[in-house]
Amino acid sequence: MQKDIFTFIENESILTRVKREASEALVEAKKDPKKFMLDTFRGDPTASKQRRYLRVGIAGSVFFWLFAMILYVGIYFWKPIQTEQDTDQLQKIVDLTPLKAPELLPAPKATQRAGGGGGGGRREMTPPSKGKPPKASLEQPQIVAPTTKPPEIKNPSLPVLPTIQVQPELVAKNTDVNIPIGVPTGVPGPPSDGPGSGSGIGTGKGGGVGSGDGTGLGPGRGYNTGGGNPGLGGGDGIFSSNTPGIKQPQILSKQKPKYTEDARRDKIQGVVVLSVVFRKDGTIGDVKVVRGLGYGLDEEAIKAAALIKFLPGAKDGSPINVRARLEFTFTLL
Repeated sequence: MQKDIFTFIENESILTRVKREASEALVEAKKDPKKFMLDTFRGDPTASKQRRYLRVGIAGSVFFWLFAMILYVGIYFWKPIQTEQDTDQLQKIVDLTPLKAPELLPAPKATQRAGGGGGGGRREMTPPSKGKPPKASLEQPQIVAPTTKPPEIKNPSLPVLPTIQVQPELVAKNTDVNIPIGVPTGVPGPPSDGPGSGSGIGTGKGGGVGSGDGTGLGPGRGYNTGGGNPGLGGGDGIFSSNTPGIKQPQILSKQKPKYTEDARRDKIQGVVVLSVVFRKDGTIGDVKVVRGLGYGLDEEAIKAAALIKFLPGAKDGSPINVRARLEFTFTLL
């Protein structure tokens, strides 16, 4: 009988033996974990070598499982306090405190010359680049100074246009989106805010555009444009043609504008209306197209306007600048 038992153990497969011994080890571990751990690491001389290895493996697995569970629970419930930090990727915070309403400036006087100016720059080594002035306004304080560089924030939640503090009627409007912001007298080249200081564009300082000192345009101080100290006015003392009490300019001669080949080919006819200033020195200036025809006819009308001979307008016997409209009719014969 002992031989039969011995034969059964010898013929038992390795997989069956491992399952049996693992089952016995688990029963011992559940029955008395402390004794099981002590016997495992202290060594049991009555146990076989394979059984000791199996017990060590089970003990190690249990220990590893407990350690993993403790680590998981700790990571899950322990979270560091998150603090907001400024990075280059965050948008700049804008103070949305209501601004104090700007003081209302008196209406410009046509008989008074406008004055003032502005300048700026960001201490760049290159001269300010050529371009059109930014939006001119006296109705709102300057929030964003002009720059030739693209905006740092691509899609701002509160977009604010850069402005200069200048009478809008004193700055020629240019709606061409292909012309960048810059200094009208700047140099062609890559965008540059110029060597000035105090933000803005130019060689001056103060957040404006040009060589002056202020938030305006060009030589001068404070704001507005025209040079010297700031002041509101009708540009260079420009009167409207319908101002009472003035003597209107008298046209002595004018030339008929030329027809362009494109306009003649497409049989374009009509009237080009210009707004011009009859200057007190006998020249035509500040020409603006009020209504055009295209096909190069607007340019021909401007050329004809510059050749007009006239006697300047007058007020109280003194020559003055007068703004009026001119019409040039284009008719095919």
